[in-house]
Amino acid sequence: MLDAYFDDAGTHGASATVVWVGFLGTSEQWSNFDQAWRAKLMRPLPGKASLTKFGLADCENHRGEFFAGYSSAESDLLQNQCREMIVQAGVVGLAYAVDRAAWDRLVQGPARDLFGDAETVCFSACLAGAISRAYEHFPKETMLSLHFDLGRRSPKLDAIVDHVRKHYEGLLSITNISFDSVKEFTPLQATGCSCNRNRKLLAREHCSYGN
Repeated sequence: MLDAYFDDAGTHGASATVVWVGFLGTSEQWSNFDQAWRAKLMRPLPGKASLTKFGLADCENHRGEFFAGYSSAESDLLQNQCREMIVQAGVVGLAYAVDRAAWDRLVQGPARDLFGDAETVCFSACLAGAISRAYEHFPKETMLSLHFDLGRRSPKLDAIVDHVRKHYEGLLSITNISFDSVKEFTPLQATGCSCNRNRKLLAREHCSYGN
């Protein structure tokens, strides 16, 4: 059994780049990861209170549970430790990004009706990419469950999910497509780490090319 988890960044209208990032792994890999991640939440750093969840933006900007008592060095340390846990989990990464302005300029009329906006094409790529990576990296697995950040659920994304449920006929069985709570699903917290990181890197490259 395989599980893929995806989170978004830059999907608000003001962002130049839309990003969806995810990780794919076996249920055993994710079970081991979940135990390790929850242990880290209970004791994030020596002398620090337990956390209900890890959010990269909150950690970087000392918001929410990170508001009091975290120095910049401690924030950086915890971020690095969390990223290392993702690496150690051995899961497969996926990332998709679209330049919003370029997409809006180039994809119009009938093509726009077919492919949708920058977010829908990124979201669709997550579905297709998870299936492709499953065949590539886990050829013996026969079932796949897909999980997306509940906070980004919308009618346009629900429409894509409904289409896949009705028309997908691949050899790999898709047993679930759901939008889930980041607080409850620790792998979604991991995807959030990577998603925000990738968006910032892409934003820097975008500015560099623009200049």
